Amino acid sequence: MQLILVALGAWFIAQIIKFSIRAFNGQPNFRVFYQSGGMPSAHSATVIALATAALTTQGYQSPIFGLSVVIAAIVIYDSLGVRRSSGEQSVVINALLRTTGKNSLVREILGHTPSEVVAGSAVGIVTGLLFTYGEWAENLSWLAESPTDAERLVYLGVFAGIVLLGIALRVALTRFRSVDVIGKVSSVAWNAFMLPGFFGLLTSLLQFQTGRAGSWRLWSVIVIVVFFTVQLILTWKFYFSIKQKYEEQSSKLKQLRKHQRRLDKKNKKSKRRKK
Repeated sequence: MQLILVALGAWFIAQIIKFSIRAFNGQPNFRVFYQSGGMPSAHSATVIALATAALTTQGYQSPIFGLSVVIAAIVIYDSLGVRRSSGEQSVVINALLRTTGKNSLVREILGHTPSEVVAGSAVGIVTGLLFTYGEWAENLSWLAESPTDAERLVYLGVFAGIVLLGIALRVALTRFRSVDVIGKVSSVAWNAFMLPGFFGLLTSLLQFQTGRAGSWRLWSVIVIVVFFTVQLILTWKFYFSIKQKYEEQSSKLKQLRKHQRRLDKKNKKSKRRKK
């Protein structure tokens, strides 16, 4: 019964968020509570919350957890692939039917974009953890302990490495900043590396003060998880497209430079004739 309540709770929370986003944009619509599609994905939130709750209550070796993971994978694959493609096709078909003056339209069953699935999964994980807090809180008591001396040095080295890597990327990309996309990459990478790096260094220094909440290993773990999560998101949505955009913009920049050189030559020739 607990797993069912967790799944229903995640679905309801995702739909509330979906309705709130629509209302904030000036388009309140209560149909979102039973319609598919939209941000965040209620399907992903439901199945991920179920898998999370099964993990925290039954353990990773339980058949219920394995079954819930398989179901979550199928649902997410369907929403990203089959249902999304069929939804896009139905939109195009309806547009064609409207041009012919027909009133009988095809039902539009919308799927989800990757960002909607990621947001729904995040809602599911948080909901599953909150609903089963009593089951896993005791098992994570080690996060509220001070790390060992060797562990402190490891954290310090990791965050120092992140900061140095951010500086190295900034310096390496400086020579290519004439291309707009590289300038954007430089700015994004600088913030994505330096902010967690400096904050992680601060948490590492606090860990040397034993007996206080600031020395918990929890803070370093959170910074590391956030850093790698942000890098995964940037890789998925931004870094993969850099090469193509760089080639396009650099070719345009070369053409502009050639055109400018031609104009300069013409101007020089015209000046010489005038003289």
